[in-house]
Amino acid sequence: MTERAGDMAAHDDVQTLAALYASGALLPEEAAEVEARIEAGDTALAEAVRSFETTVEALVENSPAIEPDPRIKASLLARIGEAPKPSTSFSSSHAEGAVWQPVVMDGVTWPGVTARMLHLDPRRGRLTALLRVEPGGSIPEHVHDQDEECYVLEGDLSFDDKTYVAGDYFLAPAGTLHAEQTTKNGCVCLVSTGLANTYT
Repeated sequence: MTERAGDMAAHDDVQTLAALYASGALLPEEAAEVEARIEAGDTALAEAVRSFETTVEALVENSPAIEPDPRIKASLLARIGEAPKPSTSFSSSHAEGAVWQPVVMDGVTWPGVTARMLHLDPRRGRLTALLRVEPGGSIPEHVHDQDEECYVLEGDLSFDDKTYVAGDYFLAPAGTLHAEQTTKNGCVCLVSTGLANTYT
């Protein structure tokens, strides 16, 4: 490269750097380098920056204010302030046409006992079901591998010399040996339990 060509390349670099600085297009650390060069006595860069700053100011002053399209503005403002919408996706189970299945645990069918699955949650390892025992029926003695909650909705359910009726609740913790449960008039219970206790 000739000396003249080198001077021109240096000139172009100074002009480009000054234009980027004046328009605010440099990163903070790059802008700081330009300012350091000017403070160190780079008169060519200082002059170029002053020239471009004058041009940028003139452009800003003489440019008409442009209002955004009202529809775009409204859409953007709505999106900025828009909170996440709650889900309206509900799971439901209706009594009409509901399927009640015989309860089988450890390969043994519990006579007169049926269950209606309401919700299965594999992520939490839990299920919710209705348990129905016919009058005079019973639930055999069994061990709970996981916590089981029971809320009596109808009828009566007895075990360990206690009788539970509609509105009563009990919790059988994991590891509990559940004595045989009997019912005189039949019962329906809402049960929440672990999948290891599944009534299938």
